Amino acid sequence: MEQLKMIIFERGLESRPLPEGFRFENYTENKANIDRWNAIIASDTPVSEPAEAFFDAVIRKRPGLVPERDLFFITDLSGRALATSAAVTNPDGTGYVHMFWSVPEARGHGLGKPLLTETLDRLAARGSFPATLTTDDFRLPAIKTYLRFGFVPVISPEPENDYVNRWRAIFEKLGVDPESVKAVYE
Repeated sequence: MEQLKMIIFERGLESRPLPEGFRFENYTENKANIDRWNAIIASDTPVSEPAEAFFDAVIRKRPGLVPERDLFFITDLSGRALATSAAVTNPDGTGYVHMFWSVPEARGHGLGKPLLTETLDRLAARGSFPATLTTDDFRLPAIKTYLRFGFVPVISPEPENDYVNRWRAIFEKLGVDPESVKAVYE
């Protein structure tokens, strides 16, 4: 099933600082950081490729993504990477929130909102708005956070993906009135 797309047109007011005991750490090019990034992604998603090949495919080959500028982690004070995101400036100047992810045991500890705050702040500093992201129907906590920050659904006319009904089902699960959410139609 095709991923869902969301868009935000400007950096809104929603913001959240990082809780005590955690820090942001920029990606630097080395095997240890590639392994840390892969460990976060593989913590709940099967990855069949070797770490370096997967990183190349998803990060290095993404148009507009400069790993040393765009990719970062949230770590605990011991240095364990718990979450990651990339604030990508697309070749056309728009932004993209790429690979917004955390390890399962870090979820529910207040890291998602600071991770999104940092990602959007990096995009805003470069003027990379509007910004988009893609997500899956089952990522309800993430979708709730995206909506709170001002992202809205993008509805595409592809009948085989039934975006309207998929979004309705998500809103029902989240207890959100679908009429209160403005969507963008492609």
